[in-house]
Amino acid sequence: MDSFGELELPKDALFGIQTMRAIQNLSFSGRELSQYTNYIKALALVKKAAALANYEVGVIELATCNSITNACDELIIGNYHEHFPVDILHGGGGIGTNMNVNEVIANLANEFLNEARGSYFPIQPTDHVNASQSTADVCHTAMRIAIIRQYSLLEVVLLNLEETIEMKARQFMNVTTISRTCLQDGMRIQLGEVFSGYAAVLKRRHEKLKKAVIELSAINIGGTVIGSGTGAPKAYQEIVVKKREFI
Repeated sequence: MDSFGELELPKDALFGIQTMRAIQNLSFSGRELSQYTNYIKALALVKKAAALANYEVGVIELATCNSITNACDELIIGNYHEHFPVDILHGGGGIGTNMNVNEVIANLANEFLNEARGSYFPIQPTDHVNASQSTADVCHTAMRIAIIRQYSLLEVVLLNLEETIEMKARQFMNVTTISRTCLQDGMRIQLGEVFSGYAAVLKRRHEKLKKAVIELSAINIGGTVIGSGTGAPKAYQEIVVKKREFI
């Protein structure tokens, strides 16, 4: 139940009414958040860091912090991802995504305390799981974390590709071919030179991509709504960004 009325939810659902509202009103891509496991894990990392920072500054109590972080750990290792049915491209600035995560974590945390799903007692999705946060800083920080982590896998592939093409350039240096320009044959050239050019292009693009990913390390968690920091204690803002072991 919310300010708009009541909705029936699946009995085993860890998500709540805010997630269901988003599903009913903002689903159009056919792609669910549950398909993006690395993003879910990154969101849980952000929520865990936020809970620890909130405890340190006295926003939440230790028992609440422990229950939230335990729930986050379950998501981080890959459990319960089927409970994220919100459309990955829904509107509203990502509110549906943030609330889906808040509701799942709150329900898991309360289950650890032997409370029923949907009771939101003693841990509430917005007052506790989302304390000192906003969709604006949570989702954008998590997206950056997910991209950085995935890039490490892509970089291995790019380095292997560059090495392979450079090897082919050496192998093909004795092979003569015809270069083309202006839609016609141009001049004689060694095939190895062509592959050497391919390798050079890849290296340049790889370096630009790497720099772009490094710039994503500047996260905005703690900025809350439009970077104003509204709703987050100053001490929290200083502490949460230092939780680098989590974010």
